[in-house]
Amino acid sequence: MGRSIVETGGGAGLRRPLLARARDIGVVDAGEWSLGIVAGVVALFILLLMAIVVWMSTLPGLPGDPGFTLENYADVFEDGVIFDALINSFLIGIGTVAVNIVFAVPLAWLVHRTDMRGKSLVVTLVAISILIPGFLKAMGWILMLSPDIGLLNSLYVEIAGAAEAPFTIYGIGGVVFIQGLMLTPAMFFLISGSMIALDPALEEAAQMSGANRWLTIARVSFPLIRPAVIAGLIYNFMTAVTLYEIAALLLDEDTAVLSTELFLYVRSAGGSIELGYAAVYGVIMMAFAIFALWFYGRAIRKAHRFAVVTGKGYRPGLVDLGRWRWAAVGFVAFYVALSELLPLAMLVWMSLLPALTQFSVSALGAISFATYGGLWGQLGGWEPLVNTIVMITATPALVVGFSLVMSYVTVRSRLPGRQLIDTAAMLPHVIPGIAFAFALIVFGIALSRFTGLQLSGTMAMIVAALVVYRIPYCTRVTNAALLQIHAEIEEAARMCGANTIQILLRIAVPLIKSSLAYAALWIALLVLREVTIPLMLASPSNIVLSVRIWTLWETGQYGAASALGVVMFTVSGAVLLIVQRVFRAQGLFETRSN
Repeated sequence: MGRSIVETGGGAGLRRPLLARARDIGVVDAGEWSLGIVAGVVALFILLLMAIVVWMSTLPGLPGDPGFTLENYADVFEDGVIFDALINSFLIGIGTVAVNIVFAVPLAWLVHRTDMRGKSLVVTLVAISILIPGFLKAMGWILMLSPDIGLLNSLYVEIAGAAEAPFTIYGIGGVVFIQGLMLTPAMFFLISGSMIALDPALEEAAQMSGANRWLTIARVSFPLIRPAVIAGLIYNFMTAVTLYEIAALLLDEDTAVLSTELFLYVRSAGGSIELGYAAVYGVIMMAFAIFALWFYGRAIRKAHRFAVVTGKGYRPGLVDLGRWRWAAVGFVAFYVALSELLPLAMLVWMSLLPALTQFSVSALGAISFATYGGLWGQLGGWEPLVNTIVMITATPALVVGFSLVMSYVTVRSRLPGRQLIDTAAMLPHVIPGIAFAFALIVFGIALSRFTGLQLSGTMAMIVAALVVYRIPYCTRVTNAALLQIHAEIEEAARMCGANTIQILLRIAVPLIKSSLAYAALWIALLVLREVTIPLMLASPSNIVLSVRIWTLWETGQYGAASALGVVMFTVSGAVLLIVQRVFRAQGLFETRSN
């Protein structure tokens, strides 16, 4: 009683907003609890899908059948294919990231650390590469380098009089090459931030000590961005190991990888569904990804050694390319040609001819748009288009909505378990998407057997799998956006009588609408190019555009598949430009601040 306010810290307590003091003792309103329940349900659903994969691997039959067994593991390992699949998957992962290093690191260095001209164009071209689905790139390269139908092989045989085609895109080497090109943009953007932050004073000090430009780059610059490079390599390694579509197009039946084996067990040609064996492969893929994440954690444990932005006279700088300027332009053009121009050009050429024909003056006379005129029949009517529209609208809406709720609970609330919700939101980032698709198949079977509710073969299954798969990316966006809103704004609103739901919808959402718009647009484009998850969950009633293109290619209708692929890329590019203009007109992409 006799102590003063200053002695007890009471003055500071009196100045603290009422909301902050209330939250210190765990007082939250009903709206905050409601958001917590929604976020908790989504987090539990993610954990449930992971648990389903492990659970299914221990069942002797279908979900609901009694029993526990490890025979599925014994049978898979006794068969021996799993060892080939592990080795081949590892080789594909290592090879893919090697290609990434060859292209992504030099591209990022040229754009962010040199005086090369046209940097904005280079960034745009790298970003556009993401819009081209990987399976379309693979189709383009098959049309060029297939021993049977490859245009370049046919041209070489005719000119050189060779007995057989000298090149082939098939095999592990082809998978590595195409996946490396496909995942280079991800590596490029992952390491760009570290490239920008490099302090040129360190490079200048090395050169003052007698090191030439290339020795400085090798011994000073690149070691400083090692954490970012390691992060990009491990992220792309995990992605490369779990990709299905490229391996399915380029590998024969005797070359097994984890993703194709899992897919084949689920959707075997004979109609049987070996869910237990498929689950074993799913568990192994999850273990593969978790091990890679653990290795990443160890690799960056001492990342503070690589801090280069200290605030003490830090200034960005650029390297003068000098006589190497044209070599830099040539390198960029080489990557763009391999990743975008050549495969797309082959798809366009194939779509304009009745059969694959070598380029010549006489072949130009055979060009027609007949394939495009018959696309409606090849597409199969409105259903694939409607399903695709549902997929690219419902998925971003649900992902952004759930991510916003989960991020608000994590960043703004004081609900118990909020960090567990954030951890659950990140789990799909390290778990293969094909494993979640498999888990939903098992979930649909179990739901049907226990309740009679049929979800298998519906668009709801595809959307659910894609939502879970894309939540990690979106929650990182919404987390960062909400952290930029000062808590005082929320506290002022509460003092005026606003509840949590009103604060979220009427204050937070308008303030971060640009971030939400970008996230929704990007997710829609990624979902449009997705083929593995829709293909794994496909049925006659939920076919989408990417699956239809895949089916046409698999049945030998290369012209129709190529034409639909060209249309898909053109439409996605046009939608991107139109939506950007509309959003910018509405102020959603405004970057200026008052």
